[in-house]
Amino acid sequence: MREQCTEIWYCEQNDELRVERLIARHVRFGKTPVAAAKWVQEVDEPNGRVIRTTRKRADLIITLEEVAAV
Repeated sequence: MREQCTEIWYCEQNDELRVERLIARHVRFGKTPVAAAKWVQEVDEPNGRVIRTTRKRADLIITLEEVAAV
């Protein structure tokens, strides 16, 4: 990836919020809530663990925080 990009950014977010949003996205695209939660645990989370190992090599780390709606 490094040779194809000028910069590598790593975005991190609260784990609970990330999982909640992943489940909601899968539901929006047609999975049942149970199927969506299973997919997140069996597919998205293992992928996330692999990606987390690359954090130290990022040029910039962005921490995503929830902004309250006014």
